[in-house]
Formats: sequence, C-alpha cells, structure tokens
Amino acid sequence: MAYPKQFMSITELTETGLSRDFLKQLSRAEGAPIVRTLGGGKIYFKTSELNDFMEEISKKKPLRR
Repeated sequence: MAYPKQFMSITELTETGLSRDFLKQLSRAEGAPIVRTLGGGKIYFKTSELNDFMEEISKKKPLRR
C-alpha cells in the first residue's frame, strides 16, 4: 500500500482502513518503525517501512486485526 505522507499517526492510518487496535499492537512491537513526539506523546509510523514491518510481524506472531 502506498501512503500519502512519510510519517502518519495512528488516526491517519485508520482512515486508510487499518485497525486502530492492530496499529497500537504494532507500535508496541520490538523494532517498530515509529517515532514519538517529545514527552512520549503521539506516535507516528514511518510509512516507507510499515508494510514490510507488518509482513514481518505477521510471520512471527499473528496479531489481531
């Protein structure tokens, strides 16, 4: 899937059809392609790495979607 922005929040990604719960689980996975705002606030996924990461995680341990 191609994403419109280089970094996208969970809320923005849910608008593409991805599940909020699934994205929250991904954000907690080791090696997740995320950045957080100062103070540990909002989570942004690095979209250029997101599809590969979702595929890698799904092979290791299936997450709920």
